[in-house]
Amino acid sequence: MARIDHLPEQQLAPIAPVPTRRRRAAWIAITAIALASAAALVVVPELASAGASPPAAGDHVLVCTSGVEQHGDIRTSSASATRVAEGDTTPPPPGCALK
Repeated sequence: MARIDHLPEQQLAPIAPVPTRRRRAAWIAITAIALASAAALVVVPELASAGASPPAAGDHVLVCTSGVEQHGDIRTSSASATRVAEGDTTPPPPGCALK
């Protein structure tokens, strides 16, 4: 059997790159990420500019806090704020206050 490096030039078939499935999948993933990034550049500023609606006159904010909890060396606390319409007579739950 003849070695390939000793074959005459006419007997060698031209070598054409054949895209593999992995390479094709990589290009699809890169394209999808690029399209998602471009969409985010358009959508996120629109969402940020919309913002929350301004509070109506007389609305109050109900602020609830959990206090500080410690588990070993880790200390955590949490809080949430909810807009409450004026005239709402529901009493605030424990740990919450109207501001």
